[in-house]
Amino acid sequence: MDLSQLSINQLEKVISKKNKWLNKIIDFLQEVVREHGKKVDYRQGSSHTYIKYELHNVRGFSFMTEGSFTMYGGDGVKIWYQSSPQVPKQEVLHLEWWNPKEIYVRVSIDEKKWVGAFKKLMKDKKKIFPTPDQKEKQKKQDEKKVQDQRFEHVRRAELLEKAQKMGLR
Repeated sequence: MDLSQLSINQLEKVISKKNKWLNKIIDFLQEVVREHGKKVDYRQGSSHTYIKYELHNVRGFSFMTEGSFTMYGGDGVKIWYQSSPQVPKQEVLHLEWWNPKEIYVRVSIDEKKWVGAFKKLMKDKKKIFPTPDQKEKQKKQDEKKVQDQRFEHVRRAELLEKAQKMGLR
């Protein structure tokens, strides 16, 4: 698309649509990566806090979010995509921003190669990423399973001891 041929109205619409899409990506990544990813860097300075999170291998995607958390902003997200095991992982998007209206696209690989899979990932978020309630329920199930295994082990030992006392072999 040759942007120089567009009217001011058309340019505003194109820019607004792209800004909405980029903000949607940012919101999704910040939520998912911070909740389900791993904090890999944390630095506290005199006037800022830098935090970096990563989340790897989610339906072929890996993500990184970073933020400086200052009054000046300075946040970023990166997306890598690997469509199949035979294809090497590639950085497909790198965004930086200081406010939601000033997003800089540092890297953007052909969207046809990855956006469809990314939109499906966003759509399936609830299926892929457990909610805090689901995490708590799973934790309780895991704890109960461990407790049941311990009980079974103790009960088996008691029965074997009883059988031995009764002369059973």
